[in-house]
Amino acid sequence: MIDKLHAEVQRIAAMPEVRERLTTLGAEPSAMSPAEFGNWLKAEIPAMAKIVKDERITEE
Repeated sequence: MIDKLHAEVQRIAAMPEVRERLTTLGAEPSAMSPAEFGNWLKAEIPAMAKIVKDERITEE
């Protein structure tokens, strides 16, 4: 699952319009290995879960 998600994120991040938008927002896309991406994702889940809970974000 991580490999597929990583590949798709890399594909999208390589699109010129996406790179331009990310740069405009002050973000810098970085190349990560699938393992690094998986570790990053696992580390971000608690923070993202808190945002979802605090903002009462639900599925539409």
